[in-house]
Amino acid sequence: MSRGVYTLILALYSGKSIRVGRLGVLTFDKGFYAYTGSAMGKGGSSLENRIARYLRRSIDKPFWHIDYLLMEAESEAVIYAVCEQSFEHRIASELSRRVKPIDDFGSSDCRYECRAHLHYLGLDISHAMNTVLSIYTSLNLEPRVIYPNRDIFKQREL
Repeated sequence: MSRGVYTLILALYSGKSIRVGRLGVLTFDKGFYAYTGSAMGKGGSSLENRIARYLRRSIDKPFWHIDYLLMEAESEAVIYAVCEQSFEHRIASELSRRVKPIDDFGSSDCRYECRAHLHYLGLDISHAMNTVLSIYTSLNLEPRVIYPNRDIFKQREL
């Protein structure tokens, strides 16, 4: 079992208002979103198991902020890197500098004072992917990509 960091690339094909736990009702524009987290444990907290949980999408009772969004969004890709130290906060902070953060989403208990762990990437999947991949490589990580829907780069209308 591996340890590491991941960024889920999610798509909303229309704007939606979604109740997100204690954050309340948030309005999400249509487009692509990046949610960054880490998996530094073993067993259920391993990188493989964390990614598998998000791709399964069988969330009966949402617990984490991302669970609420996963119930409404499509998983387009998972960018991840195997590493022994957590890069989650460095990636989230850099994304907050480059694109629109969804304030407090996924970071309400963040002790590193990240503004958000969810970011709006716009309407272009290529730009979305390149933005995240460039951050991973700038941190000397070796990003890998999983595409749950192999047709991701066919032209899709948002």
